[in-house]
Amino acid sequence: MSVKLFNGRLVNGSMGEFTPKSIAGCVLWLDAADASTISLNGSKVSQWDDKSDSGFDAVQATEADQPDYNATGMNGKGTIDFVAADTEFLSCGDNVVYSNTNGMSVFVVVDHTDDGANQMIVTKYDAANNKREWYLATTFADTKSNFSTQLANGTFDPDEVATIAAYAPTVPTIFSSIWVPDVSTDIYANGGSKSSAVDAAPTMTDTDEPIYVGKQGPANNYMNGKIAEIIIYNTALSDAARQAVETYLSNKWGITI
Repeated sequence: MSVKLFNGRLVNGSMGEFTPKSIAGCVLWLDAADASTISLNGSKVSQWDDKSDSGFDAVQATEADQPDYNATGMNGKGTIDFVAADTEFLSCGDNVVYSNTNGMSVFVVVDHTDDGANQMIVTKYDAANNKREWYLATTFADTKSNFSTQLANGTFDPDEVATIAAYAPTVPTIFSSIWVPDVSTDIYANGGSKSSAVDAAPTMTDTDEPIYVGKQGPANNYMNGKIAEIIIYNTALSDAARQAVETYLSNKWGITI
């Protein structure tokens, strides 16, 4: 893949301006800057359309649990705003967005509000019922940011969690997380601050747990703050590809990497 900057824009070889779909394996892409992908119930979000080809739209039919749309939430662009006390979240359904052969890459642009609790950004993880797959979260209770991929054996393994210690930002942040099966689990903040898990799950097993945006299933660890964009690949991206996605997000959302 050839990626370069041209007149301040990221481009991908002969394919024109870079988008997340310029890299193969994009299986979920939620982009709050694209208002055409957001269905509103007044100011509340009832659906956030997936811009990948998967059709894994994020939905919430219950009005009381619908997050807010903020047309100028970050860098003059739209965000989806979540309030933990109001139990707001979206669901992308029970869909597999990783490969036990090729791994997984998760990117989010988020701006948390610290409420002293654990805040799940995007997850497919239900600890209460031992349906553990993966999650990306910031835990203000002990000031750290985490990416976890878990071997589905019903038991949580802390060695399979990549943690950036003493890092729970309340400013716009790009998190990048890469899982290489049985090799490595890594998390990056704004292109740096890399942390690696002690171990990496060799595989994950699909449960019937949905992909949640803004909480952990079934009903805890809700998020406070703004989500601007979520991109997931069903492959572990190379450093060059990861950096291309980070540069795209940095330029778009005004976050220095």
